[in-house]
Amino acid sequence: MVVFALKDGGTKKQELEPERQNRQVLTDEQILQLEGIGRKVEEHFGSPQDIEWCLADD
Repeated sequence: MVVFALKDGGTKKQELEPERQNRQVLTDEQILQLEGIGRKVEEHFGSPQDIEWCLADD
């Protein structure tokens, strides 16, 4: 089960096809960028942080 954002607000739950369940969604470059940002956030606050991310317009 996945949760998709709706264009006009809110969310929609939907089953995910088996072939998509283990497929990487982000590129390796995007993953490395997020890792770097995450490290900077942890440095700023001085401890590990629980961060949620969203990719918009792509």
